[in-house]
Amino acid sequence: MSYIIDLYTQGNSALKISKQENIPVHQIYKILEKNNIPRRSNRINNKKYSCNEDYFENINTSEKAYWLGFLYADGFVSKNEKFYNRGSLGISLAIEDKEHLETLNKDLNSNYPINIYSVVNGYKIGIQYARIIIKSEKIFNDLIDKGLSERKSEIKKRPKKIPEELIKYFILGYFDGNGCISIHRRKNNDKLDFKFRITSTDDVLYFITDYLYNNKLIYNKRKLDKRHIYDIVSNLEYGGNRQVYKIMHHLYQNTPRFLKRKHERYLILKNQLMKEGKI
Repeated sequence: MSYIIDLYTQGNSALKISKQENIPVHQIYKILEKNNIPRRSNRINNKKYSCNEDYFENINTSEKAYWLGFLYADGFVSKNEKFYNRGSLGISLAIEDKEHLETLNKDLNSNYPINIYSVVNGYKIGIQYARIIIKSEKIFNDLIDKGLSERKSEIKKRPKKIPEELIKYFILGYFDGNGCISIHRRKNNDKLDFKFRITSTDDVLYFITDYLYNNKLIYNKRKLDKRHIYDIVSNLEYGGNRQVYKIMHHLYQNTPRFLKRKHERYLILKNQLMKEGKI
């Protein structure tokens, strides 16, 4: 009956095998017990979707560091008490960034669906978003272990357990989730001025500033800017076209993951500096 064991270990439930092979369920369980094959719960047997649940256990690749940064900025982790208190990871992006969620799904070896929904009230009514929710206790715990917080009310702290050589990928992921390169046209000519900006809590921004300063990408640690003194989040901003290029060139160098629409702004900056003979 080795084929029964093979079918079961491949993920088929005892009930499915029973119907397929016309064998009583209790006989299948006897075969499994005799061969020391542990039985799975019905919840696991009925699970539609799967992914690599160990993906964030160790941040040891540039892709993992990037996605950790991106989720730090734009994702959320939570537990649902209605479903066995299971942990989950979720993220919503503007519809034009749906391809980025597809890349995340691919890296996680996931078949979870990416759903499209429209805002039905408020000032963003009618705007479409792409959203994915991955149910995994393991991923939930691993992301909490790396510094993500389940409760939005908690002040976001700097990430943990990222090797020094992978920090730049985390920063790029965070930038793609909660940063921008702003572009302003000069009044007296056609040239453009660029600024690098990231919004986050002070602790995360100090973590980013320390990295930029230690790698000689900035010459001074700017004071963080708050819109209101009582705000939890601040802005980290650097201007000067060559300095913005220096920061972004470093972050983009040899990176396998980036958000295309923000990378396009970097390319505009790069092309302008090349025409001016400044790089």
